[in-house]
Amino acid sequence: MGRIKIKPIRIILAVLLFLTGGAVVYCIIFSNYRAFGRSVDMPLIQQWKVYGAPSAENEWMFGLIVNAERNNWDKVAKLTERDRHSLIGTYYHNLAMAKQGRLSQELMNYYQPMADGLLLPIRQGSRPLFVSCAGEVWYQMGGVIMAEHATMLGLAFTATQSGSRFYRRLAQIAHINGDTCAIKKYERLLGGPIADDWKEKLPFVPKTDTIVFAGQNRLLLRNLLESNPDNIMAYEYLLCYDLLMKDIGSFIEDYVPGKVKSRLYDEALIVYLAGDGLLSEAMLQKYGISRSVFNNFRAYGEAYMMSSANKQKMKQKYGNTYWYYFHFADKND
Repeated sequence: MGRIKIKPIRIILAVLLFLTGGAVVYCIIFSNYRAFGRSVDMPLIQQWKVYGAPSAENEWMFGLIVNAERNNWDKVAKLTERDRHSLIGTYYHNLAMAKQGRLSQELMNYYQPMADGLLLPIRQGSRPLFVSCAGEVWYQMGGVIMAEHATMLGLAFTATQSGSRFYRRLAQIAHINGDTCAIKKYERLLGGPIADDWKEKLPFVPKTDTIVFAGQNRLLLRNLLESNPDNIMAYEYLLCYDLLMKDIGSFIEDYVPGKVKSRLYDEALIVYLAGDGLLSEAMLQKYGISRSVFNNFRAYGEAYMMSSANKQKMKQKYGNTYWYYFHFADKND
């Protein structure tokens, strides 16, 4: 039997076809992974070393970051539709809900690792990538000081210490601050002027600076509101921050009756009223708490007593209420 001869040219063409097909598939499937790498000036091999190889999980995570920076909030909401019990996923889900005016309505329907999923922490041990994302929510609310701080830290701790994602945000902040020298610097690095979408943040930027220490998120949020009481996003973030910290006293101090109607706030008000022995028909009417919320609270209380505070039994029926969160939730839940 004679040997089958395969011409070398066919082997070369087959290899090239395989590689080309693989490259096309890679470009399609991992488009967000590639886009993020370009935004931080990372060659593919370096990106693999720093963030891991292209994977479904990485594509999802970078999809959140890339689409948020492009203001594609419907896409971010879609990507976080399935709750993955992920810190970065919760952060971007909450932000997308806030941009759609649904933060308080959806807060208890999603994994919440206390307040870290609302405002990503910037502290020793925080992942550099997450630190670089922490300024997104502050920028969207008009908190340009914290946005600039997080962006500068992200730039400093990124392996390349460069990238358009950082320069663009710093250029936007420079425009807001009227810093001509910084504008020229960052737009030169970007290769040209940026879009003027930063102008929409101007009404929400505080007129005066406030000196705060790291982690004093409530003071920062209150400063945004004092500058512009109509900053509803900052208002909701403040109330939700109080509630995720289980700080009912601060919630009552910050709450403005009728400003934003939400079942979450009604449930928190009942916690306050019941805790201080003030729960009455008159107080329900004063705060506009619906009868259905009150009746659900009574049922919750009965179930809480009957189940001897069994966490799993309570979660099945009341897992999306603030009462369940208040009684049972912890950061690692």
